Amino acid sequence: LKNVARMLRKLVSLLHTIIPPSEDLVRELLGIMNNLKLTPNVIMSYWQIIVWIAKKFGTYDPSSAPDLVNERDHIRDSMVTVLSFVDKRAKSLTMKAVEALEHQSCDAPLKADQIAASIFRFAAGSSGRFNDLQHAPPSTFTASPGTLEMMAYQTKVSDNLDNKRPMPLIAVKHSFTGKPWWEAMEGMMKARQRSEAGMLEDYCLPAPASKHQGFMATPCTGYTALRWLRRLLQQGGIPAEDAMKITLPSLRVWMPDLAYQANISADRRRYLGRWADENMANTYTREHRVVVSQIWSDVVSWLGGNQPDNKPVPENITASHYNVHTPVPEATNGAETEKRGTKQWWFWWKQ
Repeated sequence: LKNVARMLRKLVSLLHTIIPPSEDLVRELLGIMNNLKLTPNVIMSYWQIIVWIAKKFGTYDPSSAPDLVNERDHIRDSMVTVLSFVDKRAKSLTMKAVEALEHQSCDAPLKADQIAASIFRFAAGSSGRFNDLQHAPPSTFTASPGTLEMMAYQTKVSDNLDNKRPMPLIAVKHSFTGKPWWEAMEGMMKARQRSEAGMLEDYCLPAPASKHQGFMATPCTGYTALRWLRRLLQQGGIPAEDAMKITLPSLRVWMPDLAYQANISADRRRYLGRWADENMANTYTREHRVVVSQIWSDVVSWLGGNQPDNKPVPENITASHYNVHTPVPEATNGAETEKRGTKQWWFWWKQ
């Protein structure tokens, strides 16, 4: 509260009529901050305090107005002078890397490696962040005849204003090698659901035990997961120098890049990155399943006669597909959760 009071005093000193906030007053405040050449972090701090007031007292919320959000971002960007630009976007997975993960999920010597490769392949298929994956409890796992699905209870967002919205992770059961890569993950998740200890956990990938002979009852860190991913790729025949270029975000951008090359419309591709409005959370999972499955079908058909070039999708944050459009018709979910028993889930962790 002390920090809030301090920020409120500074906010009122900029515009004494800002409380209670309104659309016109917020727009005027943005203009004042632009004239004063405030830093991007300071501008975001003032913005966040106005949003905090809206959530606590029911006043006007500027984050609900796309034009104000765009104006805020434009002002923040204009305060930064870019001397040199380096493309830091993740390098997408190659098809050989995806095939290597599918082979390792079935053929790796250690059971823990098979499960890890299966989970990494699920992450690539669901276009999910590793952060989202590690906030997806086993209790949310379901397997339908055509998909594997989990629900992350928290997600990473750029403005840190609302990271508590549910995030569906849906991967289509399609194999480029003929290997049933989903079986290792599905078996482990169902075993965890049958265990009281497993149902209390809130992450997808556990940390590996010594020499990868099993798992520990603790979440796998990003650093350990990255080393694990690269080792599995090398076990699958990927040269070390190529495997070292792969990062965890590579899993997220793989299918959106392929969909772009296959000329999938931008309005459909947005489903690969989940929704733009948290108010769609109640119905989005059903719509998401339909659209993602259709995209996979189209991309796989395109791959039959084309070779992907792994070029990243052009960035354009002002494109129309960043806005929410009319959703596709709802679809039923054929997934059924296996009845829980008493079998200990860590049985699947042992070789």
